Amino acid sequence: MRFMVTCILPVETANDVIARGAIVDQLMKYVDTVKPENVYLTLTHGQRSMYFFFDIPSEDKMPALLEPLWLDWKADVYVTPAMTLDDFKEAGPDLERVVAERH
Repeated sequence: MRFMVTCILPVETANDVIARGAIVDQLMKYVDTVKPENVYLTLTHGQRSMYFFFDIPSEDKMPALLEPLWLDWKADVYVTPAMTLDDFKEAGPDLERVVAERH
C-alpha cells in the first residue's frame, strides 16, 4: 500500500546537520537505502520538512523506513495512506457503490 511519510525536522537538529555540511549526504544515504517513489522538501508550520512516498508491501517494513528518521534527525514523523490518480480511477466502482448506498 502506498503511504506519504511526513518528516518534520526540529530546528536545532536541522541547523546542526546543515552547519556540519552533512544534510545532503544524510538525506541521500537514507534515500539510497529506502528507495522512496518520490521525495519533496518544503516547510511545514515553519519547519524544514520532507515528504517521502513509499509503496510499503507489508507492515513489517515500516521500522526500516521510519526508524532512521527518528534516530538520525529526531524528526516528527507522520504516516498517511495515499493514492495515485490511477489508484483513484481504479477505486471508481467502489466509490460509486458507497455513494449509491447512501442515496
